Amino acid sequence: MDDFLPPSPDPGEFTVVSQPIPATMTQDAWFAKYLLGGFTNGCFPPRAQWESISITGHPAGLHGGMAQCNFTEAITIVDGRAYIFTASPNKTNLNKARSTIAPCSTRCSRA
Repeated sequence: MDDFLPPSPDPGEFTVVSQPIPATMTQDAWFAKYLLGGFTNGCFPPRAQWESISITGHPAGLHGGMAQCNFTEAITIVDGRAYIFTASPNKTNLNKARSTIAPCSTRCSRA
């Protein structure tokens, strides 16, 4: 996990997490498991209700971005890995970072 924090006093935070999806698990099953612990206040709606976006040319979904959520999150799946990008406290931080996001399969090697 990588956290990117702006200079003080900006309260924003941008977090990037990557995790492998087991070969025996479908993307739909991974999303169902991911959304299991979500809040019931609309912050983690079913995947079909997420805004469709693209991250470095890969299909992705965007959710959150509401006052009661205090975060905005984008998720893309590339080469069997889920990449989760979370901006807090608002969508502005995610929009600033979106143009620089590239999954590791396109610009770095895995150890």
